[in-house]
Amino acid sequence: MERRKIRRRLVGISLVLFGSWAFAIPGFAGQSGSARSDLARVIVTVSGARHAPPPKLHRQDVMVYQNGKRRPVVSWTPLTQNPEHLDFAVLIDDSLRATVGLQFHDLRAFIRSLPAGSKVALAYGKYGSAVFAASFTTDREAVLRALRLPTGRASLGSSIYMALDSLIRKWPHDGAAREVLLVSSGIDLYRGIEESEPTDANMDLMHAIGMAQRYHVTVHTIFAQSAGFEGRNYFLINNGQGSLGRLAFETGGASFEEGFQTPISFAPYLRQLTELLHRQFLLTFRLAPARQAGFEPLRVTTEVPGAELIAPDRVFVPAATP
Repeated sequence: MERRKIRRRLVGISLVLFGSWAFAIPGFAGQSGSARSDLARVIVTVSGARHAPPPKLHRQDVMVYQNGKRRPVVSWTPLTQNPEHLDFAVLIDDSLRATVGLQFHDLRAFIRSLPAGSKVALAYGKYGSAVFAASFTTDREAVLRALRLPTGRASLGSSIYMALDSLIRKWPHDGAAREVLLVSSGIDLYRGIEESEPTDANMDLMHAIGMAQRYHVTVHTIFAQSAGFEGRNYFLINNGQGSLGRLAFETGGASFEEGFQTPISFAPYLRQLTELLHRQFLLTFRLAPARQAGFEPLRVTTEVPGAELIAPDRVFVPAATP
């Protein structure tokens, strides 16, 4: 029997959405420059109860708690109101089976549907590095012309999570929100089979999560089959799917999978992502100073009936200046 496994967190969305969407605009939350270091900006997703449309919320309806203490809300703005403040990267694992190309029609439609004015890039994860096929641009057709089939060469010396780390390091500092769609099996045997599990022992996974959190990158994942024996080993597939789910959950993204095989169609998942983009708000709030720089718990909530706010579980707080 085909196993259909969809990870949930957002109420009101029929497929998976691991919610906790977050980023801090460079120049805020401890970045250097003239911008206020006591302000943080995070993306919050508004969800309605029982699949109902989410209610309309205003700034005064939103409450923010940093480490259990309420913080002042400065602004609450729909993300689609300023689409030029969004950078979206598609990262494709180059070790996937070439049959994933059957889903490229859906991927092309999704890239074309991204908010006008946002910048899009395309990269391939290969041997632990992200190789850009198309750098960030508003020219959707240029990105689509660079789309190619993966080579399908699985390698024990390759790590998709190192490739994600590489992508984050190469990301331009343009002050935009950062989001990634990672298409991968999630299987990473660089450090061995035991270290491929979605636990703290998976060093490269944990490092990629830390990098994404530190540099405010939200990662969405779609599972697709790997080439080679990994793509036929259910134990490794479970590890890969678990790792992709953890990566998405802890960085505030959405994780999609359908059984042990590449989904017949990406369209339902990508429609959910498109819908999600129109449910996001840019929340700016004032941080409480910290003695040492680091992450602190964050909770965003509202008392408006029928509304659920999906926000990051923690926020990076810079050290207080003397």
